[in-house]
Amino acid sequence: LAELAGSGLATTFFVSNLWFLRSLDYFTPAAELHPLLHTWSLAVEEQFYLLWPLAVLALLRVTRGYEPRAAVALGLAVLSAVLMAVHVDPQSPTRAYYGTDTHVMGLMLGAALAFAWAAPHRAWTRTPWWGAHRRQVAAAALVTLLALMATAGEASAWTFRGGILLASLATTALVLVVVERPGRLQAVLELPAARWIGARSYGIYLWHWPVFLVIGADLPVAPGSPAYLATRVWCVVMTLVIADLSYRFIETPVRRHGFRGTAGRALARLRAMGTRGARVLWG
Repeated sequence: LAELAGSGLATTFFVSNLWFLRSLDYFTPAAELHPLLHTWSLAVEEQFYLLWPLAVLALLRVTRGYEPRAAVALGLAVLSAVLMAVHVDPQSPTRAYYGTDTHVMGLMLGAALAFAWAAPHRAWTRTPWWGAHRRQVAAAALVTLLALMATAGEASAWTFRGGILLASLATTALVLVVVERPGRLQAVLELPAARWIGARSYGIYLWHWPVFLVIGADLPVAPGSPAYLATRVWCVVMTLVIADLSYRFIETPVRRHGFRGTAGRALARLRAMGTRGARVLWG
């Protein structure tokens, strides 16, 4: 808590991965107590959202056609994977894990797929081979992801020297299969429960870690016991509840009306409640 002000400021401006790189080893027990530790990945995403559109504008000026643009994004993904493999220290892989340069490969693969998908004809998705094997591609990608979840730990150097890249490739393949044409996987992801989770996925990720820390401190039980399982279920329930409230009352209003408009509407509602109601709400 002593350095929460600094990490909180870094989180606010989406540079927490760089902040933690100099102050907190991701793979130590001490890191598991930091309530903002998980924001490192949000920082990488937001830096991508800020810088990649500028790079795309440059690409649109210097290239013609979607194929060379996809090739540039694919090349950046490979470069990121190489940098991760070079920078990883098996004893302390934090630099390779936190770094924007080393951990942007998944985002770059997504960008490469987006460029390829935007091509007018997309002949590569209309070949007989793809039509005959797209289901096998999806199955192989899903099995690959499940296997990596079970085997790719931070103690293994190969996780950072190809494992994370393989996970990113498998995810990209699944995304392609889902969006390319209707199918069973797409139908599953369009179920109401899946859509509900997808709409709130950012909030679920944002809130889950502090919720787990607070409940874990409030209800300390030994791992493996029935009570431990109950507290984990309670963590999930509370995360979903808070994420839904955040989605309804913060994220959606800000998307529709902006920060200023949302604040103005909130103040107008407070005034309409009267003094007593406003005091109760603030309390």
